[in-house]
Parts: sequence; structure tokens; C-alpha cells
Amino acid sequence: MFDPGVALSFGIVTSIGLIAGSISDQSNWQRAFAVRKHDVVRAFVIGSLLFGVVPISLSVLGFLAANPALKIMLPAGVDVSMIGVQTIAQLLPHWAVLLFLIMLLSALSSALDAGLVAASSLWVADVAKPTTDDGAVRSARASMIVLTIIGLGVALGVLYIPGFGLQQLWWIFNTIAACVMVPTVLSLYWSRLSEKGVFWGVLTSFVVGVPLFIYGNIIDKPAWIVGASLFIVGVSTLFCLVLGEKEDASSPA
Repeated sequence: MFDPGVALSFGIVTSIGLIAGSISDQSNWQRAFAVRKHDVVRAFVIGSLLFGVVPISLSVLGFLAANPALKIMLPAGVDVSMIGVQTIAQLLPHWAVLLFLIMLLSALSSALDAGLVAASSLWVADVAKPTTDDGAVRSARASMIVLTIIGLGVALGVLYIPGFGLQQLWWIFNTIAACVMVPTVLSLYWSRLSEKGVFWGVLTSFVVGVPLFIYGNIIDKPAWIVGASLFIVGVSTLFCLVLGEKEDASSPA
């Protein structure tokens, strides 16, 4: 696991994806707006520390499975992300597997709720723009139903499309998020950011970078995958900086 090749390929792409996902996730912005201004930093720090217990604890199952002496093997065709369930099944009684699955479903349902609420709020506020509260509720519910159907289609694609697994889906999602990562940060801290810079940066990174990333996954070339990720971040940054608003010479320094 200390192979530099892993860090330069999987590590770079995963790091960019996780950072971009956190910045671009509408759920996080809704959480920020729901907290009192003076409590935002404390809420996110404490929440992050509490949440960190979950992946750190569950990673122990993966390390156990990596021990060849335990002979923990996934059935043929099962995605590697299920290694935790397989570890529990081989080391603990059947009732423990049931409790573990209930815990996983509860966590996933929570994430699903947050995603549906975030997507419906964007739809109602920026697309549908209903004029009444009843219309807003109906529009939000309809958007949730459509998004659920789309999500089900993607899940079936992961199941039935050869070579398209959860890892590729996760990477593609986070790569799309990376298209807006830098413009989002600059919008908070750089007053010269322009609409033109954001538009061309996001468009170029999405139209060129995302297909390159998908192609890299299809041909299974880490250099293409890493290069596409770095291209997306670099080109979106470049357009924002080059096409930024000009400073007013008459304004005080």
C-alpha cells in the first residue's frame, strides 16, 4: 500500500475527487446556511471529527481482509466495496451480519435523503421557480421522483455494464464536481472573478476533461485518468484567472 504508483494514480484522483465533492456538494451548503453564522466553523469541525470515526472504524474491516492468514475472499463478480460485509460474515455470527447491513442501509438512506433535498432545493429555486408554497412542494416532490429514477438507472448500469463499477461511478461523479471546485472557491475569496471566466472554465473542463477521464477509465490507463483530473482543475483555474475582471485603476490600492 506504500507503492508510489498507487499514490500517483489512485491517490491523486481520489484526493481531487473528495475535495471537489465536499466543496461542490449542495448538502454542505445547506448545512452551512442552516447554522448560525458564528457557529458554522465549530459545527463543521465537530461534525467532521464525529463523521471521521465511521470510515476509520470501517477501514479496520478492510485491513483484516487484507491479511492472507484470515483467507477472506469475495465471491466472483462481487465489487470490492463489499469486503466489509464479507469480513463480518466470515468472522462473526449471522446476526452480526444482519445488524451490519441495517447500519449500512441506515447510513445510505441518510445520504440519499440529503441528496434528494439538496437536488430538489436547486430545482425549485433555480429552475422551476414556483410562485406558491404548494407549487414549490409539488415541484420538489416531482424532482425527487425523477432523480430517484435516474439514480436507479445509474445503479442498474453499474450492475450490468461491463467494466463500469462503483469505483468508476465514484470517480466520474467527483470529476464532474471538480469542474466547479476552483470557481466555487474563487467566488468566495476573489473579487475579480467574472461570469465569463467561470462559464468557459467549467464548459471546457466538462466538455473536454470529463470525456478524457471516462476514456482513461475505459482503456484502464492511470496516466490518462490522472492527466484528465489535473487538466480539469488546471483549465478551470486558468480561465477564471485569465478572464477575471480588470482592476479599476482609479480605485485605491
